[in-house]
Amino acid sequence: MRITEKEQYQNFITNLSQKGLSNKSMKAYKSDIDQFIKFCDKEDGLEINDFQSFINHLVKMKYKDSTIHRRIISLKLFGNFLTENKMIADFDSKILNYKSQRRHDLPRVLNNNDVGMLLKGAYDQQDLANTLFSELQTTRNTAIIEMLVCTGMRIGEVSLMNIEDLDLNSWIFIVHGKGKKERLLFISSYETRVAIKRFLKIRSKYVPKSSALFLNKYGDRLSIWSIENIFFKYRDLSGINRSATPHYLRHSFATELLNNGADLRVVQELLGHASITTTQIYTEIATVNKVNALKQFNMRNTINLRNLTNTSK
Repeated sequence: MRITEKEQYQNFITNLSQKGLSNKSMKAYKSDIDQFIKFCDKEDGLEINDFQSFINHLVKMKYKDSTIHRRIISLKLFGNFLTENKMIADFDSKILNYKSQRRHDLPRVLNNNDVGMLLKGAYDQQDLANTLFSELQTTRNTAIIEMLVCTGMRIGEVSLMNIEDLDLNSWIFIVHGKGKKERLLFISSYETRVAIKRFLKIRSKYVPKSSALFLNKYGDRLSIWSIENIFFKYRDLSGINRSATPHYLRHSFATELLNNGADLRVVQELLGHASITTTQIYTEIATVNKVNALKQFNMRNTINLRNLTNTSK
């Protein structure tokens, strides 16, 4: 059955906006379906086989696996919506076949020394501050780096933090995650708590215009791009991996927890993953780390029976 009512596309977008999705997700879904509609470019509407044809086109054009998988999710949502509204018959998401062609890369992490150097770079700059402006900037920046290291939060979540979200008595705070989902996290590090308290003492000097925890020089909420640039600044100052991004800290946070025996379900909740499948990728890193540790440090690897002598006599 063909779709002839073009307004159903707009109805689909309207329907998505009512699901409480983030602006970023809305923009991504809309972009995906826009591209699909333009690809089909039919005056008399869509057919079911157009969905798979679009996926085949993406494969032929050598789009990234992650991009194709996201397009498939968007097409499934669109197809199901059209079916529910009787605009297309018997849409089945199983028709969207795609097998990843590329090797799955493990998330990239920073080791403990690199993370330590990053923190040291922030504190060193704070110690060098000799004006009110530089004191405000470096004190705030140190608190942000501490938060990223200690909690494994996304930079978007740090940006969305409000001052009322944080309980300084329990050090438990609310995280505004993806899809407007909230979760609770705990600041376990004494050093991180001290850094946040130092910032809160001078926060009023930013002349706040909102309840945002972290502010820019105009007193408005600090953007994710500003937080990203803060990370890049200290990354370069500390001389660690120049390709590292703030998300490396999130990967490092999760991997370190699993390396030290944390339960996978608990790590899933701490990271705010909707599916445990997303979290399981970190167990692969933890396994690789254990294998490397055994190769490097296992006592048995250094014992050569042919060279032994009895020293007990």
